[in-house]
Amino acid sequence: MAAAVEALLAAAPDPESSRAFLNRIRSESPLAFERVAKSPMALRCAVSLPSYSRFLLESVRPRLIEMAQRLGGEPNGAQQTAR
Repeated sequence: MAAAVEALLAAAPDPESSRAFLNRIRSESPLAFERVAKSPMALRCAVSLPSYSRFLLESVRPRLIEMAQRLGGEPNGAQQTAR
């Protein structure tokens, strides 16, 4: 996982803001950070949003966990089976 995060940070326009945001999530809510880190799309959002717009980031931040669950295929915390 660390390699994926570092690759995303390296490609971000403002990697320091992205790193600070990830550290903030990790310190404020380790469970939230875990969920975001497990969802590739939520992780991309968590890295790219701080690089582009602080306003957008703060608007989306409360919903990041919900996004991770939906985008990670984990509705209501349970893994969805393929049909």
